[in-house]
Parts: sequence; structure tokens; C-alpha cells
Amino acid sequence: MKGIILYTFLLMVCLMSCEKSIKQKIAMNVEKKCSGFDSCIFNMKEITDFNWDKLYLFKEGTSLEDINKALGFNYPYFTDIANRIIFVKDHTIAYHEDEFIDPEAKPKSNVSFDIYNDTVPYYVFNLNNAIFHVRKKINNGNKYFVLTPIRHD
Repeated sequence: MKGIILYTFLLMVCLMSCEKSIKQKIAMNVEKKCSGFDSCIFNMKEITDFNWDKLYLFKEGTSLEDINKALGFNYPYFTDIANRIIFVKDHTIAYHEDEFIDPEAKPKSNVSFDIYNDTVPYYVFNLNNAIFHVRKKINNGNKYFVLTPIRHD
């Protein structure tokens, strides 16, 4: 009996302390919102529980120099090339998330942004235009969501 109580307590602590990533929150929100549809519209401010005024999406391979230049200040969390989601409030990092791509491994997230091309290393959005068209896709039996910006700065 004590084991069950301890297990339940530890599970509750983990559930309360285990923060979901932005991509996990997007997937959960889109799953509910797009239920029964192949596409829908998603607004990033619907899922953020922190204050922000700019959202930056950096593609893999964007240098620290280019990130710093885009942000207008030094990005202190750079460790390696990755796709990055960075939320900024008043020239301070409000939230950041890096996704390191491993072509050999299964993707860690079922959300991808369809914004990257060879000439634009990043996109920036403000609180009012971080709106995306979402398409549900299935690949090898796995469902995932592709987000394409409707507008950006």
C-alpha cells in the first residue's frame, strides 16, 4: 500500500513539474482544434503562458552571429546548429527551444514549420501576426502537423 501511495505521489510531482515543450503544446492544441479537419488556423498566442512580443524561428545551420544580429542582443543558449524557436519580451529571452535534427532518429516532435528556404535563415513574428495555417499529414502511419505562416514581419 505504501508503494502505491509513493508511486502516486511521485507521478503527481512529475506531472506538475514536467513542462511540455512549445511543440508539444502546439500539437495538443491543434489536435483539439483541427479534430475532424485536414487543416485549420493556429495562433501562437493561444498556447503561450508567458509574455512575449516577438517570435523568431531559426532554421538549422543559422550561425550564432546571424541569430545575435536578428535578435539585437547576444543569444546565450547557443550550443550547436539546430532549428530554434525563440520568444522575446523587451529584448530578453522569454522562452527558447532547440530541435537538433538527427536524420537517423525518429523526430522528437510531430510539429514542423514549413518556412525554411535557402535564402531566408529565419522568420520573425509579432504577437499579432504569429498565425499559421496547419495541415495534418500522415507519414508511415505517423500523424504530424505542418505549420505555414500566414504573415510574418
